[in-house]
Amino acid sequence: MSGWRGPAEWLYRLGNAAFHVPYDRGWRRAVSLPVPVVSVGNLAVGGTGKTPTVIELARAAGRAGRRPAILTRGYGGTGPPGVLGTGAEPPDAAARFGDEPVLLARALEGVLVAVGRDRVRGAHGLLASVEPPDLFLLDDGFQHRRLARDVDLVLLDARDPLAGERCLPAGLLREPPAALRRATHVLWTDAGDGTPGAVARQHLAALAPGAVDLGGVEAAPGPVRSLGGGEPVDLRGAPVWAVCAVARPERFRELLVAQGARVVGFKSFRDHARRSREALGAEEAAARAAGARVVTTAKDATRWEAALPADAAWLVAERAWRAREGWDAVWTRLVAGLRL
Repeated sequence: MSGWRGPAEWLYRLGNAAFHVPYDRGWRRAVSLPVPVVSVGNLAVGGTGKTPTVIELARAAGRAGRRPAILTRGYGGTGPPGVLGTGAEPPDAAARFGDEPVLLARALEGVLVAVGRDRVRGAHGLLASVEPPDLFLLDDGFQHRRLARDVDLVLLDARDPLAGERCLPAGLLREPPAALRRATHVLWTDAGDGTPGAVARQHLAALAPGAVDLGGVEAAPGPVRSLGGGEPVDLRGAPVWAVCAVARPERFRELLVAQGARVVGFKSFRDHARRSREALGAEEAAARAAGARVVTTAKDATRWEAALPADAAWLVAERAWRAREGWDAVWTRLVAGLRL
Protein backbone atom coordinates (compact mmCIF):
# COMPACT_ATOMS: atom_id res chain seq x y z
CA MET A 1 0.00 0.00 0.00
CA SER A 2 1.34 3.46 -0.86
CA GLY A 3 2.54 5.38 2.20
CA TRP A 4 -0.03 8.17 1.86
CA ARG A 5 -3.09 5.93 1.78
CA GLY A 6 -3.03 5.04 5.47
CA PRO A 7 -3.11 8.65 6.73
CA ALA A 8 -5.56 9.58 4.00
CA GLU A 9 -7.89 6.80 5.14
CA TRP A 10 -7.98 8.20 8.67
CA LEU A 11 -8.70 11.68 7.35
CA TYR A 12 -11.52 10.15 5.32
CA ARG A 13 -12.87 8.38 8.41
CA LEU A 14 -12.81 11.65 10.38
CA GLY A 15 -14.72 13.47 7.65
CA ASN A 16 -17.15 10.57 7.42
CA ALA A 17 -17.80 10.70 11.17
CA ALA A 18 -18.30 14.46 11.04
CA PHE A 19 -21.11 13.88 8.53
CA HIS A 20 -22.84 10.88 10.10
CA VAL A 21 -22.52 11.48 13.85
CA PRO A 22 -24.93 14.48 13.94
CA TYR A 23 -27.61 12.26 12.36
CA ASP A 24 -26.76 9.30 14.59
CA ARG A 25 -27.12 11.41 17.74
CA GLY A 26 -30.21 13.31 16.63
CA TRP A 27 -28.51 16.69 16.28
CA ARG A 28 -29.64 16.77 12.65
CA ARG A 29 -33.00 15.41 11.63
CA ALA A 30 -33.82 13.74 8.35
CA VAL A 31 -36.80 14.91 6.30
CA SER A 32 -39.78 12.57 6.48
CA LEU A 33 -42.19 11.95 3.61
CA PRO A 34 -45.91 11.14 3.80
CA VAL A 35 -45.38 7.77 2.08
CA PRO A 36 -42.96 4.93 2.96
CA VAL A 37 -39.34 5.12 1.79
CA VAL A 38 -37.31 1.96 1.15
CA SER A 39 -33.59 2.68 0.83
CA VAL A 40 -31.30 0.34 -1.10
CA GLY A 41 -27.59 0.87 -0.53
CA ASN A 42 -24.26 -0.67 0.36
CA LEU A 43 -21.02 -0.12 2.22
CA ALA A 44 -18.53 -0.63 -0.59
CA VAL A 45 -17.93 1.36 -3.74
CA GLY A 46 -19.88 -0.08 -6.66
CA GLY A 47 -20.46 -3.59 -7.89
CA THR A 48 -22.91 -5.04 -5.36
CA GLY A 49 -25.97 -5.00 -7.61
CA LYS A 50 -27.95 -2.00 -6.37
CA THR A 51 -29.47 -1.16 -9.75
CA PRO A 52 -30.81 -4.68 -10.57
CA THR A 53 -32.04 -5.00 -6.98
CA VAL A 54 -33.98 -1.74 -7.23
CA ILE A 55 -35.47 -2.96 -10.51
CA GLU A 56 -36.61 -6.26 -9.02
CA LEU A 57 -38.00 -4.61 -5.88
CA ALA A 58 -39.93 -2.08 -7.96
CA ARG A 59 -41.43 -4.91 -10.00
CA ALA A 60 -42.35 -6.82 -6.85
CA ALA A 61 -43.91 -3.69 -5.35
CA GLY A 62 -46.00 -3.24 -8.48
CA ARG A 63 -47.18 -6.85 -8.36
CA ALA A 64 -48.18 -6.22 -4.74
CA GLY A 65 -50.43 -3.36 -5.85
CA ARG A 66 -48.11 -0.48 -4.97
CA ARG A 67 -47.32 2.53 -7.14
CA PRO A 68 -43.55 2.93 -6.60
CA ALA A 69 -41.25 5.68 -7.80
CA ILE A 70 -37.45 5.85 -7.63
CA LEU A 71 -35.22 8.59 -6.23
CA THR A 72 -31.64 8.53 -7.49
CA ARG A 73 -28.73 10.94 -7.66
CA GLY A 74 -27.75 10.14 -11.23
CA TYR A 75 -24.01 9.63 -10.87
CA GLY A 76 -22.08 10.86 -13.90
CA GLY A 77 -24.90 12.98 -15.29
CA THR A 78 -24.04 16.50 -16.43
CA GLY A 79 -27.51 18.00 -16.76
CA PRO A 80 -29.98 19.55 -14.32
CA PRO A 81 -32.39 17.44 -12.22
CA GLY A 82 -35.25 15.81 -14.09
CA VAL A 83 -37.69 12.93 -14.28
CA LEU A 84 -37.41 9.84 -16.46
CA GLY A 85 -40.10 7.30 -17.21
CA THR A 86 -42.57 9.76 -18.66
CA GLY A 87 -42.22 8.38 -22.18
CA ALA A 88 -40.30 11.44 -23.37
CA GLU A 89 -36.69 10.36 -22.86
CA PRO A 90 -34.26 12.80 -24.56
CA PRO A 91 -31.65 11.36 -26.97
CA ASP A 92 -28.83 12.38 -24.63
CA ALA A 93 -30.53 11.03 -21.50
CA ALA A 94 -27.52 9.00 -20.33
CA ALA A 95 -25.21 12.02 -20.61
CA ARG A 96 -27.69 14.29 -18.83
CA PHE A 97 -28.89 11.96 -16.08
CA GLY A 98 -26.30 9.15 -15.88
CA ASP A 99 -26.48 5.59 -17.17
CA GLU A 100 -28.14 3.94 -14.17
CA PRO A 101 -31.26 6.19 -14.08
CA VAL A 102 -31.81 5.54 -17.78
CA LEU A 103 -31.40 1.81 -17.21
CA LEU A 104 -33.95 1.97 -14.38
CA ALA A 105 -36.48 3.90 -16.45
CA ARG A 106 -36.16 1.58 -19.45
CA ALA A 107 -36.52 -1.55 -17.35
CA LEU A 108 -39.54 -0.28 -15.41
CA GLU A 109 -42.32 0.85 -17.70
CA GLY A 110 -44.67 3.23 -15.92
CA VAL A 111 -42.33 3.86 -12.96
CA LEU A 112 -41.11 7.44 -12.59
CA VAL A 113 -37.44 8.02 -11.78
CA ALA A 114 -36.57 11.38 -10.20
CA VAL A 115 -32.91 12.21 -10.85
CA GLY A 116 -30.97 14.80 -8.89
CA ARG A 117 -28.66 15.41 -5.97
CA ASP A 118 -31.56 16.77 -3.86
CA ARG A 119 -33.64 13.64 -3.35
CA VAL A 120 -36.06 15.48 -1.02
CA ARG A 121 -36.92 17.97 -3.73
CA GLY A 122 -37.30 15.16 -6.27
CA ALA A 123 -39.70 13.31 -3.97
CA HIS A 124 -41.88 16.38 -3.36
CA GLY A 125 -42.03 16.99 -7.10
CA LEU A 126 -43.38 13.49 -7.74
CA LEU A 127 -45.81 13.72 -4.82
CA ALA A 128 -47.31 16.81 -6.44
CA SER A 129 -47.90 15.01 -9.76
CA VAL A 130 -51.30 13.94 -11.08
CA GLU A 131 -50.76 10.31 -10.00
CA PRO A 132 -48.38 10.53 -7.04
CA PRO A 133 -46.47 7.42 -5.93
CA ASP A 134 -47.46 5.66 -2.73
CA LEU A 135 -43.92 4.40 -2.07
CA PHE A 136 -40.38 5.50 -2.85
CA LEU A 137 -37.31 3.38 -3.54
CA LEU A 138 -34.23 5.39 -2.62
CA ASP A 139 -31.46 4.18 -4.92
CA ASP A 140 -27.96 4.12 -3.38
CA GLY A 141 -29.41 5.62 -0.23
CA PHE A 142 -27.46 4.19 2.71
CA GLN A 143 -25.12 7.19 2.93
CA HIS A 144 -27.85 9.70 2.00
CA ARG A 145 -28.96 10.74 5.49
CA ARG A 146 -31.03 13.83 4.67
CA LEU A 147 -34.09 11.77 3.67
CA ALA A 148 -35.69 9.61 6.35
CA ARG A 149 -36.43 6.04 5.42
CA ASP A 150 -38.69 3.33 6.81
CA VAL A 151 -36.47 0.49 5.57
CA ASP A 152 -32.67 0.62 5.26
CA LEU A 153 -31.66 -2.33 3.07
CA VAL A 154 -27.93 -2.91 2.70
CA LEU A 155 -26.48 -5.17 0.01
CA LEU A 156 -23.39 -7.14 0.96
CA ASP A 157 -21.23 -9.14 -1.42
CA ALA A 158 -21.33 -12.68 -0.06
CA ARG A 159 -17.81 -13.29 -1.41
CA ASP A 160 -16.28 -10.35 0.49
CA PRO A 161 -18.90 -8.72 2.77
CA LEU A 162 -16.68 -6.02 4.26
CA ALA A 163 -14.36 -5.49 1.27
CA GLY A 164 -11.19 -5.88 3.33
CA GLU A 165 -12.55 -3.57 6.08
CA ARG A 166 -10.55 -0.59 4.78
CA CYS A 167 -12.13 2.74 3.87
CA LEU A 168 -11.32 4.91 0.90
CA PRO A 169 -8.71 5.53 -0.40
CA ALA A 170 -6.90 2.60 1.22
CA GLY A 171 -9.81 0.24 0.50
CA LEU A 172 -13.28 0.14 -1.02
CA LEU A 173 -15.51 1.01 1.91
CA ARG A 174 -17.52 4.23 1.94
CA GLU A 175 -18.01 3.85 5.70
CA PRO A 176 -16.46 1.74 8.45
CA PRO A 177 -18.10 -1.68 8.99
CA ALA A 178 -19.72 -0.40 12.22
CA ALA A 179 -22.09 1.67 10.04
CA LEU A 180 -24.02 -1.56 9.45
CA ARG A 181 -25.77 -0.95 12.78
CA ARG A 182 -28.07 1.44 10.88
CA ALA A 183 -29.25 -1.34 8.55
CA THR A 184 -32.73 -2.74 9.09
CA HIS A 185 -32.30 -5.49 6.48
CA VAL A 186 -29.42 -7.17 4.66
CA LEU A 187 -29.43 -8.93 1.30
CA TRP A 188 -26.44 -10.98 0.15
CA THR A 189 -25.49 -10.62 -3.51
CA ASP A 190 -23.47 -13.04 -5.63
CA ALA A 191 -24.36 -15.63 -3.03
CA GLY A 192 -23.84 -18.67 -5.25
CA ASP A 193 -26.66 -21.02 -4.33
CA GLY A 194 -28.31 -18.20 -2.41
CA THR A 195 -26.80 -19.08 0.95
CA PRO A 196 -24.02 -16.85 2.34
CA GLY A 197 -21.25 -18.56 4.26
CA ALA A 198 -20.91 -18.86 8.02
CA VAL A 199 -18.21 -16.19 8.22
CA ALA A 200 -20.43 -13.69 6.40
CA ARG A 201 -23.30 -14.38 8.77
CA GLN A 202 -20.99 -13.96 11.77
CA HIS A 203 -20.01 -10.51 10.50
CA LEU A 204 -23.66 -9.58 10.22
CA ALA A 205 -24.56 -10.89 13.67
CA ALA A 206 -21.72 -8.89 15.24
CA LEU A 207 -22.19 -5.62 13.37
CA ALA A 208 -25.96 -5.50 12.80
CA PRO A 209 -27.65 -7.80 15.32
CA GLY A 210 -31.02 -6.18 14.71
CA ALA A 211 -30.97 -6.44 10.93
CA VAL A 212 -33.27 -8.90 9.18
CA ASP A 213 -31.29 -11.34 7.02
CA LEU A 214 -33.22 -11.63 3.74
CA GLY A 215 -30.96 -14.35 2.34
CA GLY A 216 -29.06 -14.24 -0.91
CA VAL A 217 -29.47 -13.44 -4.56
CA GLU A 218 -27.24 -14.59 -7.38
CA ALA A 219 -26.35 -13.21 -10.77
CA ALA A 220 -27.39 -15.50 -13.61
CA PRO A 221 -27.03 -15.12 -17.38
CA GLY A 222 -29.81 -13.05 -18.86
CA PRO A 223 -30.71 -12.46 -22.52
CA VAL A 224 -28.13 -11.29 -25.05
CA ARG A 225 -29.44 -9.04 -27.81
CA SER A 226 -28.12 -6.77 -30.52
CA LEU A 227 -27.68 -3.14 -29.55
CA GLY A 228 -30.86 -2.19 -31.36
CA GLY A 229 -32.89 -4.99 -29.77
CA GLY A 230 -34.44 -8.00 -31.49
CA GLU A 231 -34.42 -11.69 -30.68
CA PRO A 232 -31.97 -13.14 -28.11
CA VAL A 233 -28.59 -14.26 -29.43
CA ASP A 234 -27.07 -17.60 -28.40
CA LEU A 235 -23.44 -17.14 -27.32
CA ARG A 236 -22.62 -20.82 -26.85
CA GLY A 237 -19.29 -21.42 -28.56
CA ALA A 238 -19.26 -17.92 -30.07
CA PRO A 239 -16.06 -15.84 -29.98
CA VAL A 240 -16.66 -12.47 -28.29
CA TRP A 241 -14.62 -9.35 -27.66
CA ALA A 242 -15.83 -7.99 -24.31
CA VAL A 243 -15.71 -4.27 -23.48
CA CYS A 244 -17.01 -2.82 -20.21
CA ALA A 245 -16.68 0.02 -17.72
CA VAL A 246 -18.13 -1.41 -14.53
CA ALA A 247 -16.91 -1.60 -10.94
CA ARG A 248 -16.12 -5.31 -11.06
CA PRO A 249 -15.27 -6.31 -14.61
CA GLU A 250 -14.31 -9.85 -13.60
CA ARG A 251 -18.00 -10.50 -12.90
CA PHE A 252 -18.80 -9.60 -16.50
CA ARG A 253 -16.24 -12.10 -17.75
CA GLU A 254 -17.75 -14.77 -15.50
CA LEU A 255 -21.18 -14.00 -16.92
CA LEU A 256 -20.00 -14.48 -20.51
CA VAL A 257 -18.24 -17.72 -19.66
CA ALA A 258 -21.43 -18.96 -17.96
CA GLN A 259 -23.27 -18.25 -21.21
CA GLY A 260 -20.83 -20.47 -23.08
CA ALA A 261 -19.03 -17.69 -24.95
CA ARG A 262 -15.35 -17.88 -25.92
CA VAL A 263 -13.83 -14.62 -24.65
CA VAL A 264 -11.02 -13.88 -27.12
CA GLY A 265 -10.54 -10.29 -25.98
CA PHE A 266 -11.41 -8.37 -22.84
CA LYS A 267 -11.07 -4.61 -22.29
CA SER A 268 -12.21 -2.87 -19.13
CA PHE A 269 -12.24 0.81 -18.19
CA ARG A 270 -12.99 2.59 -14.91
CA ASP A 271 -16.59 2.46 -13.72
CA HIS A 272 -18.94 4.83 -15.61
CA ALA A 273 -16.21 5.76 -18.13
CA ARG A 274 -17.33 7.45 -21.34
CA ARG A 275 -15.69 6.54 -24.64
CA SER A 276 -15.50 8.43 -27.91
CA ARG A 277 -16.86 7.09 -31.20
CA GLU A 278 -13.27 6.61 -32.36
CA ALA A 279 -12.34 4.60 -29.27
CA LEU A 280 -15.41 2.39 -29.56
CA GLY A 281 -14.78 1.96 -33.28
CA ALA A 282 -11.27 0.77 -32.49
CA GLU A 283 -12.71 -1.94 -30.24
CA GLU A 284 -15.07 -3.05 -32.99
CA ALA A 285 -12.20 -3.20 -35.48
CA ALA A 286 -10.14 -5.28 -33.05
CA ALA A 287 -13.07 -7.66 -32.65
CA ARG A 288 -13.47 -8.08 -36.41
CA ALA A 289 -9.75 -8.81 -36.72
CA ALA A 290 -10.15 -11.53 -34.09
CA GLY A 291 -13.21 -12.98 -35.83
CA ALA A 292 -15.42 -12.01 -32.90
CA ARG A 293 -18.36 -9.75 -32.05
CA VAL A 294 -18.19 -6.99 -29.46
CA VAL A 295 -20.30 -7.56 -26.37
CA THR A 296 -20.87 -5.12 -23.51
CA THR A 297 -23.07 -4.74 -20.43
CA ALA A 298 -26.54 -3.22 -20.44
CA LYS A 299 -25.32 -0.31 -18.31
CA ASP A 300 -22.41 0.42 -20.65
CA ALA A 301 -24.67 0.18 -23.70
CA THR A 302 -26.92 2.85 -22.18
CA ARG A 303 -23.94 5.17 -21.80
CA TRP A 304 -22.17 4.43 -25.09
CA GLU A 305 -25.04 4.00 -27.54
CA ALA A 306 -25.07 7.71 -28.50
CA ALA A 307 -21.42 7.42 -29.61
CA LEU A 308 -22.01 4.32 -31.74
CA PRO A 309 -23.27 4.36 -35.33
CA ALA A 310 -26.79 3.06 -35.87
CA ASP A 311 -25.47 -0.05 -37.63
CA ALA A 312 -22.90 -0.95 -34.96
CA ALA A 313 -22.79 -4.74 -34.59
CA TRP A 314 -22.52 -4.74 -30.80
CA LEU A 315 -24.19 -7.22 -28.50
CA VAL A 316 -25.60 -6.39 -25.07
CA ALA A 317 -25.49 -9.04 -22.32
CA GLU A 318 -27.81 -8.63 -19.37
CA ARG A 319 -27.60 -10.14 -15.90
CA ALA A 320 -30.64 -11.64 -14.24
CA TRP A 321 -30.78 -11.46 -10.46
CA ARG A 322 -32.44 -14.45 -8.86
CA ALA A 323 -33.64 -14.55 -5.27
CA ARG A 324 -33.65 -18.00 -3.77
CA GLU A 325 -37.22 -17.64 -2.47
CA GLY A 326 -38.36 -15.28 -5.23
CA TRP A 327 -38.49 -11.50 -5.25
CA ASP A 328 -42.10 -11.36 -4.11
CA ALA A 329 -41.10 -13.19 -0.93
CA VAL A 330 -38.16 -10.81 -0.44
CA TRP A 331 -40.48 -7.83 -0.87
CA THR A 332 -43.03 -9.20 1.60
CA ARG A 333 -40.37 -9.68 4.28
CA LEU A 334 -38.77 -6.33 3.49
CA VAL A 335 -41.92 -4.29 4.10
CA ALA A 336 -43.44 -6.45 6.86
CA GLY A 337 -44.72 -4.11 9.54
CA LEU A 338 -45.05 -1.06 7.28
CA ARG A 339 -48.42 0.55 6.82
CA LEU A 340 -48.91 0.17 3.06
